[in-house]
Amino acid sequence: MSRLAESQYIPSVGDPPAQHPAYHLVASPANSPLTHLEFALVTLAAGGAPFSWESRDREAVIYLIGGGCEINVSGSAGALSGTLGPRVSVFDGPPSALFVPAGSQVGLSASPAGVRLALFSAPPSADRSPRIIGADQVTVRDVGADAWSRRVTSVADQSVTSRMLVGETHNPAGHWSSYPPHKHDTRRAVGDGRGEAPMEEVYHYFVRPPDGFGLQMVYTPPDAPAPFERIYRVRGGDTVVIPRGYHPIVAAGGYELVYLWAISGEQVEYAAWADDPAHAWINRPR
Repeated sequence: MSRLAESQYIPSVGDPPAQHPAYHLVASPANSPLTHLEFALVTLAAGGAPFSWESRDREAVIYLIGGGCEINVSGSAGALSGTLGPRVSVFDGPPSALFVPAGSQVGLSASPAGVRLALFSAPPSADRSPRIIGADQVTVRDVGADAWSRRVTSVADQSVTSRMLVGETHNPAGHWSSYPPHKHDTRRAVGDGRGEAPMEEVYHYFVRPPDGFGLQMVYTPPDAPAPFERIYRVRGGDTVVIPRGYHPIVAAGGYELVYLWAISGEQVEYAAWADDPAHAWINRPR
């Protein structure tokens, strides 16, 4: 990824475009600072035509936002069929997902409730097999403390994909996450024994009640090449692309906030990030 790239705010796409109501590409290397990730939304109405998609030279995670669907996967890496869901919304129960290797064909048919899906993809670095990640197979952790406590759900990690990490974070009303502020844009050792690795990220937001908002900050250290600082007011359906910099977020008082996150890079590793030294003391034992 470019060391000089800044973040990008992408407002909600609203209803799917009329010319292709099932699929909407939100962010990719063609229209954003991303170099690996692509992010799209898929919406299928109950009783509508099935949706077909080819992964071509990318591996993908098809992530259930709400509703449910039947799935069929075929290709040189293997075949499977099954279901995703049901799930009422990102605020109601854990997610499920489908991992799709490169060179696969995917068929999706909506349940009677319809279905909303996020589709994240990246060029693979190794071969993998198709896999359904059920709601009982995700990892859910309560992390942080006080007004920065939140729930983090890891859905697809390095045991599933070769070059992506995918999940969601639930901020209670008024709470912070990605906090203390951390970044993952440099290859280096960090003082606590962990390593930092350059990885780009996409956040996609949901808010309840729906008229609410959150504040997303993205900023670099002051001595970084081409430093910048941005604050975005994010609402349900918005997206922010984060190629570098610290990126904390807070939910407005009275409003829950959930964001899907996807991470990719030349090499991905969960927790390979560095806290902002000015605020790292927050994580020290009390």
